[in-house]
Amino acid sequence: MNWEEIISFPSGVLVKYTIKKVELKKQRDLTSSELKLIDSADVKQIQLIASINQPMANIEPYQDELEDYTQLYFIRVLLSGDMYAKLYKSTSKLIHQLLPHHGIVITQSDDLKISHLSLATKRYHKQSAEQRVLEEIYLSEAIETESSQAFLDALAYAKVPKQNLKVFYTYYIQALKNHALADLTGEYVQRPDYVTDEFLQIAQQIKVAEEQVESYSKILKSATQMSEKVALNTDIHRLKQEIQQLKEKIK
Repeated sequence: MNWEEIISFPSGVLVKYTIKKVELKKQRDLTSSELKLIDSADVKQIQLIASINQPMANIEPYQDELEDYTQLYFIRVLLSGDMYAKLYKSTSKLIHQLLPHHGIVITQSDDLKISHLSLATKRYHKQSAEQRVLEEIYLSEAIETESSQAFLDALAYAKVPKQNLKVFYTYYIQALKNHALADLTGEYVQRPDYVTDEFLQIAQQIKVAEEQVESYSKILKSATQMSEKVALNTDIHRLKQEIQQLKEKIK
């Protein structure tokens, strides 16, 4: 999966600079586990693919008393295929923590078969102007070309709104949210923000109800009293109806 082709960056923002591990370790004091992760041989390469700012992309920056969107990075991290499932979440989170600017982190297995996108919102650190505090991390489901083409098409640079860098970055967050809904809705759709958030709340309700059905079904298998079996079956039936009604809301 070639991410430069998927996003189709204009030549002016392409960088393709390999970030050395020693450079990352200079960003701040790291814990022993963070050092171990960065130095791991399973972290094959960390590359700055593109840099988005006003001089390079002609997109206005955004700053206020809490946030700084003056520079955005696209960073690809190549991980060993054998350890990919274990490392991709912690690696992308650490990259977000170490870099002061907002970034789109692409983790990819070294056989190029598995990819995830990760974004994180950040605010200023109260004690250090150079550091940022992570507020929320957004992580995509596994991305495969065959099943994710509509999502990949939506990531194209030309399709991203460019009023300012915060709007630009938020578009990608919304894309990840809508990608997470694709399994439930049956297709990828780039929805308005308020619709996406409403659908995600419904998806969470569905998940909770499905977990309750699974829990009640396990209890039912060992139940011996008829009254208990009837009560459990009634609850399971009610929850399944509730799940169906919730799914109808997001079709």
